[in-house]
Amino acid sequence: MILRFFEILAVLFFSLLGGLLWGLGAFPSVYLVAQFWDIIMTFEPLLKILMLGLLFGVSIMVWILSFVTLIASIGFIFPLKLHEARVPYRSIATTKWIIVSFLHILGMKFVEWFQPSVILNIYFSALGAKIGTGVRINTARIWDMSLISIDKGTVIGGRAVILGHLAEKGELVFAPVRIGKKCLIGTSAQINPGCTIGDGAVIASRAVLKKYTNVPPGEIWGGIPAKKIRESA
Repeated sequence: MILRFFEILAVLFFSLLGGLLWGLGAFPSVYLVAQFWDIIMTFEPLLKILMLGLLFGVSIMVWILSFVTLIASIGFIFPLKLHEARVPYRSIATTKWIIVSFLHILGMKFVEWFQPSVILNIYFSALGAKIGTGVRINTARIWDMSLISIDKGTVIGGRAVILGHLAEKGELVFAPVRIGKKCLIGTSAQINPGCTIGDGAVIASRAVLKKYTNVPPGEIWGGIPAKKIRESA
């Protein structure tokens, strides 16, 4: 009963904290609206409506960009790195994971506006991921960033999921995911903890790579669970 009470308090705390961070991220856009509001109010009705629409549109995009910057800055200034381990649900490592996941949950829908672009790469790097040059990421569904390594020239398809954790036998399991050079991770594919994908390998769309799977360089894998289909051309 006591544990349930503290869990409810934790949910309320993180909900309030999330609202405060959203509000802090909105500061530049609210400031922008405040600067132009009085001027726009002097316009004729139709022009006023047009200018308000433009102002609100720009302010929303400013909010999105500033909030992504805020989350990335928090992750960079206060790094909470995860390490390969098996830990109880109630542990310091689990608490770190909850905080990192909470930040990404807040930022995920905002950062989706910038996929695929270098902004997404900077965001994930700030939160602890190792992202090589020329990587194209078209998904915001990368979790446990300090456990994720993506080498140069790799492409991550839309809505692909990359996880560095799983829940198993009453424990939280953390394991690194390493993706080599010039790989292709297809749309909606799922890469589970502990997987290693060799250089030039291809994971087909909607494939699910089981935990601790080793994909040799240059192979094409697909299916659920994913298996080797053939060598890449």
